[in-house]
Amino acid sequence: MARVPHLRLPLLASEGGSNKAARSAFQAPTSSPIQTEFGGIVSYQAIYRHLSVAARVKYCELRFAPMKVLKILGFTITGIVVLLAGLWWGCSPHQPSDAELQKRFESRQAHLKRLVEMMDQDWGMCRIAPDFTWRQDNVAWPRAESEWGISRQRWDEYRTIFLRAGFKDGTTRPENSSDIIVSAWSWGIVSSGISVGYLHCGTPLNGYAHTEPPCIENHESGKGMYGDSTSYGYRYKRIAPDWYIYEQAN
Repeated sequence: MARVPHLRLPLLASEGGSNKAARSAFQAPTSSPIQTEFGGIVSYQAIYRHLSVAARVKYCELRFAPMKVLKILGFTITGIVVLLAGLWWGCSPHQPSDAELQKRFESRQAHLKRLVEMMDQDWGMCRIAPDFTWRQDNVAWPRAESEWGISRQRWDEYRTIFLRAGFKDGTTRPENSSDIIVSAWSWGIVSSGISVGYLHCGTPLNGYAHTEPPCIENHESGKGMYGDSTSYGYRYKRIAPDWYIYEQAN
């Protein structure tokens, strides 16, 4: 095999040269010719043919190093994304199934019955939660204790039931409604979230009427959207006379 005479090549690091020098020679396009010490022209393909096996291996390592870096970076980013998705799924609360909700309903019927009785007695209240109260005519908070709508002792009774039964979000009576919702689970915020609770369709009193779809439709189950909304909907399933699992999502 013919040799290229007096061709001066940059030394590899293993031969006493620098990686930078080797890279500048070996990473140039193979079609670009270079000039020898005595003015001759030779292509990189010719140089490659005359390299030793070790030099060719080093050449390939230098030539394809950026591709390896990009591949490793891609795997790393993918791994981080998968890890974050797994952490989000594992840390977020999981919505209870209808079977779980029905089982919970059966074990907490006494608490639910008592809450309905109390809300019917306190019919002027719109919302009673562990940390705030709303009246049908005033939802501002905080308010002076004289404007709560119920006494401190009465509120403590509600909160005791919430704690024992696990109803951390309290109870709601929609405006001018005979229907009462006891919240069982929620996730998200008001403008974008989901809540599941127990809906009781009460007897209309004090000028109130049914306002919630399950109580109006009186079906075993159903789903739909509120009014003309395209994002705020509901789903329900009857679990006992006048009682429904009631899901609202926005």
